Amino acid sequence: MVAFLAVAVAVAVAVVVEPVDINQNNHYTGLVTKNTKSKNKLSFTKTLLGLSTLLAVFATTATKIDTSLKVKDIIDGDTFITSNNQRVRLFGADAPELGNCYSSEAKSYLESLILNKKVILAEPRVDVYGRVVALVYQNNQLINIDMVKNGYARYEGETSSQKDKFQQANSFARENNLGIYNSFCYQSENPNNPNCNIKGNIEKSIGTKTYHLPNCGEYNRTIIETSLGEEWFCSESEAVKAGYVKSKNCHH
Repeated sequence: MVAFLAVAVAVAVAVVVEPVDINQNNHYTGLVTKNTKSKNKLSFTKTLLGLSTLLAVFATTATKIDTSLKVKDIIDGDTFITSNNQRVRLFGADAPELGNCYSSEAKSYLESLILNKKVILAEPRVDVYGRVVALVYQNNQLINIDMVKNGYARYEGETSSQKDKFQQANSFARENNLGIYNSFCYQSENPNNPNCNIKGNIEKSIGTKTYHLPNCGEYNRTIIETSLGEEWFCSESEAVKAGYVKSKNCHH
């Protein structure tokens, strides 16, 4: 096993440390980079991503996954613990982090669906954090889809045998303003204090935090999703203190 891991590391470094052409749309390993200042930085990042992918494959093939177990605890709206202490995350269903808008509702709903019940894990895999990620069935009901369709979790485009159903479920929740897409969690205006109208937006895929002033180019199209931890601010200094930087679309 150790020898295989060493080979995986060597292969990852050999395969992915190739130069990156930052003039060709800046796409690599499925992510989009907004910082093109250093080819070395991009190459190093690509190395880490490639290594993580190989390690995830290794973990999946080396770890025996029990696929029929009873649920004994719910961590949040997309993660639970089985009777053998296996930590399982719903594939394709990203629920709000605890403390964010609709997080408690998502956790409670998942409890009502599977707590103290037997579930079947389909298409399981182990991610780089050691968690089992799977399609989860309870009495022939696909829990992942249920969570997304009712607005307790969002679908981020992951590929599986149920991709079309995930897309339809997410569209249904969004179009009907359900759950994380209701007016409390999905806001174009600040309902609590209209004078605090600076929008703090988070680009989840890369973790960047950007704030938008009312005179910024993308302001009207920017939605504050409080289920993602996005915020409203009363001043620029307040936004900066929270770790946000001004949008490049702000010209003043």
